[in-house]
Amino acid sequence: MPASLATTAPTRFLDAAGIRFAYRRFGTPAGPPLVFIQHFMGNLDNFDPAIADALATGREIILFDNAGVGSSTGTAPGTVEGIAAGAASFIDGLGLSTVDLLGHSMGGEVAQLVALDHPDLVRRLVLVGTGPRGGDTIARQGPDVGPLFGQRDQLGQDMWLPIMFSPSKESQAAGRAFIARITARTADRDILVSSETIAAHRAAARGWASAPADDFGYLARITQPALVVNGSDDVVIPTINSYYLYQHLPDAELMLLPDSGHGAHFQYVERFARRVIDFLDVQPHDAGLPTGLRPRRAKGNPMIFGLNLPNYSRLGYRDAVTAIAERADELGYSSLWTSDHILLPATLPEPYGNLLESLTTLGYLAARTKRIRLGTGILVLPQRDPLLVAKQAATIHHLSGGRLTLGVGVGWIEQEYAYLRSDFRSRGRIADEYIAAMRVLFETGAPEFHGARVDYSGALFSPRPAAHLPIVVGGTSGAALKRAATLGDGWHGINQSPGEVTAAIATMEQYGRAEHFRISLRTRMRIGDAKGDRETRARGAGVGLWGDATALTEQVEQYARAGVDELVIEPAATDLADFLDQLTRFARKVVRLG
Repeated sequence: MPASLATTAPTRFLDAAGIRFAYRRFGTPAGPPLVFIQHFMGNLDNFDPAIADALATGREIILFDNAGVGSSTGTAPGTVEGIAAGAASFIDGLGLSTVDLLGHSMGGEVAQLVALDHPDLVRRLVLVGTGPRGGDTIARQGPDVGPLFGQRDQLGQDMWLPIMFSPSKESQAAGRAFIARITARTADRDILVSSETIAAHRAAARGWASAPADDFGYLARITQPALVVNGSDDVVIPTINSYYLYQHLPDAELMLLPDSGHGAHFQYVERFARRVIDFLDVQPHDAGLPTGLRPRRAKGNPMIFGLNLPNYSRLGYRDAVTAIAERADELGYSSLWTSDHILLPATLPEPYGNLLESLTTLGYLAARTKRIRLGTGILVLPQRDPLLVAKQAATIHHLSGGRLTLGVGVGWIEQEYAYLRSDFRSRGRIADEYIAAMRVLFETGAPEFHGARVDYSGALFSPRPAAHLPIVVGGTSGAALKRAATLGDGWHGINQSPGEVTAAIATMEQYGRAEHFRISLRTRMRIGDAKGDRETRARGAGVGLWGDATALTEQVEQYARAGVDELVIEPAATDLADFLDQLTRFARKVVRLG
C-alpha cells in the first residue's frame, strides 16, 4: 500500500508579513490548490491524512499553521478577523492567485472572512462543522462541552473522541481510527498549540459567537460557491449553524451526515471526499450519460428520457425484452430500467407474477446493447445479500463499459420478506447499512466495513468500478427521501405528479442533497388514443402522460419545470408490436430523440 502523502510530506517554512509560517504541500498540481484551515487547538498533525490524501489525487493540498500555532512564529490574534488576515498573508506569500479553501470549525469562520475580503483570490469554499458570525454558538453549547477542550494533558489525542464524534459505538470506532491516522506520523511532527494561543483563539471564538445575530447579512456578500458540511449532532458548533450558513450564503449546498458530530468528515472519509471532489471539480450535470434529445427547462438544465423495460407479465420473455432494449438503444433513449420482485404471494394481482430477475436480465442485455445505460428500478435491497449485489453490480458495470446505475429501495410486501427470510420491520435500517457497505467496496482500495449486519476487512474486491457506479434510491416516504438525499447519488420516483415531485425534491433538499444529485421519475405513458386513459382508470393511477403528441409535450414540460432530470416512460401496452410502436412514436413525435 503506498505511503500517505500527508503523513510523509516534509514541513516547510515561509516568511511572510513578519511571520515564519510552517506548512506542508503535496499532491497533483492541477488547477487551484486546496488550502486547509485548521480547527481550534489543531496543528499540522491534526489534519486527517486520509482526507488530504483522497483530495490530493486531483489537486495540490496545502496545510499550514497560522501565526502562533504549532511551529509557526508570531503571536496568535484574539479575533477571527486577525486570524483571517494571517491566512491571507500566508496565501499571498506563496504567490497564489486563486485557491479553494477547506475550513473546519474555527477554520471555517476564518475561511468565510478570507473569501469575503479577497473575492478574487478564493474560488470555492468547503465549510465543515462551522457557523456564521453571530450564530451564538457558545450559548447553544451544553455546559459539559467547554471542559472537553481542557483534557489534553490527561487524554492526549483521545481528547478529540467526545469532541469530534457521537457517543455511539460506530462513531467512537471511527474516532479511534481517526486518532490512529493523525498519530501515524512519527518523524517531523509539529509542536503542540501553546496555552497562550489557546487563550487567544478562545477569545476569538467568543467574539465571533457574540456578534449581533442580524450580522448574518455579511454572508450575502460571500458569492463564491460553498459546500457546507456537518454531523447530525455537532455539540461544539451546533448543527443548526450549518443550516444558517446554507440559508444565507447565496450559492450554498448542505451535506449533513448521520450519527456524527463536529468531526463528521473524519467519520465518513470516503463520502466526504467524494462529495468535495464532485463540488470542486464542477463536473457537467450529465457527464457520462448518453446523448438523447435534451429540451431546455426554465433554469437551463437538460432533461433526458429513459424507458422502463417490461421484464414482467406478458412481455417478460427473452425475445420481447431483447427487441425492446435494442429498439430503445437505436432510438436514443438514455436508459433502460428493470423492475424487481423474487417471490410474490399468489393473492397479489399481476403484472409481477411472471418476472425476469432484474440483475440477470441487465447482464444479458448489456451484451445486446451498445450505448444505453442500464438501471435497476428498483432493487429491493434488504431482501438480498449486499456483498453479492455489489459483486453482481460491479460485474455488469464492467462488462457493459460502465453503463450501470444501481437503483435500490426497501419494498412494501411483507409476505415477500417472509418468503426470503428477511426482516420486514427493520428494512429501512438494513438498507442504510447495505448501501454504505456496498459504497465502500465500490470506492475503496482496501475495503473495510463494520456494521450490525455486514462486517468485513482484509478483503479483496475486484473489479472495482473504473467509472463511478451511481446508487439511486427509490420510494416516497419521508425515510426513503432522507435515504436518497443522504446516501444516494439520485432519487428514482415512480408514478408521481409534477406537484408531488416538487414536494419530494423540497424534502430531500432539507437533508442537503448533492449538487449533481439526479432526479429520475418513472411514469406511465400512452400516445395517440384513449386506450391509455382507460387503462389508467382501471389501474387506479392518477398520473402519467396521456393523449396526443401535443398534450404529451406539455405534460413533459410540466415534469421538467418540476425538477425532473430524467423521465422514464412506461408505455401502457402489453402486446410487443404495440409497445414498440408506443416507444417509437414517443421518441419521434413528442421528444424527437436522436
